[in-house]
Amino acid sequence: MLELRIKVLASIYTTVLMAVLVSALLFGGFNFKSPSLKGKVIHATIVDISQLQPAKKAPPKKNQAVKTQVPKQQPKPIDPPKKDPPKKVEPKKEPAKIVRNKPKIDTKAQELERKKRQQRQKKLEQIRKKRIEAEKRRKKEEQNLKELAAKASTEQQQTAVIEDIGNKKGQSDADKLNKLMTQYQLAVISSVERQWNKPVSANKNLLCHVKVRQIPGGGVIDATISNPCNANSIVKKSIIAAIKKADPLPYKGFEKVFSRTATFIFEPRD
Repeated sequence: MLELRIKVLASIYTTVLMAVLVSALLFGGFNFKSPSLKGKVIHATIVDISQLQPAKKAPPKKNQAVKTQVPKQQPKPIDPPKKDPPKKVEPKKEPAKIVRNKPKIDTKAQELERKKRQQRQKKLEQIRKKRIEAEKRRKKEEQNLKELAAKASTEQQQTAVIEDIGNKKGQSDADKLNKLMTQYQLAVISSVERQWNKPVSANKNLLCHVKVRQIPGGGVIDATISNPCNANSIVKKSIIAAIKKADPLPYKGFEKVFSRTATFIFEPRD
């Protein structure tokens, strides 16, 4: 726009200047004589230069899209698909077999190992059978002990009744001997219990029959544990040791009931 204004002003200024010059020449008395020119006469007309220049086109707007016509392409003819020639089927080659050397098995070592396993299994089976038998014996001994205890309690009741009758009617010699035998057994058991070191593994309801060989005076020759007995080997050894420590056993006052081979019931009271 600025360039257009400058051109318009320039053209106006030029026109005004030409008009002033023409007026000055006309009114100043100047006479122009047209020179005699030879040749052709050229008639000219004054024209504004700015009008001859082509008007500049305004730049296209940014948002205005320029439409261009794209020539349409004609579709190309589709060639029919070419058939591939049949491929030759080659026979498959089998992979080469890899022969691996099998490790040698030591049959002797395996046989020894098998025999060892069999021996271990036999030992375990024997141990299991021994445990079952020991459990059966223990249950049987406990049953026998219960029966003996019941029998002993019955005998004690019977003895108490007899003693009661004897006190009323007078004791016979046999009754006196029975009473003396009971006192003798209690004296022997008491002397053994005083020398007994009770093991930790001893049962609470311990009951064992003890067979003692002795000489007059109470000297102990030998002592063994007989059935029934619900003690283990450690407890049995401790009872035998207590009998030997109690040597000599009670004798004085029990001469009438003394026996070289006597059986006592070892049943300690807690």
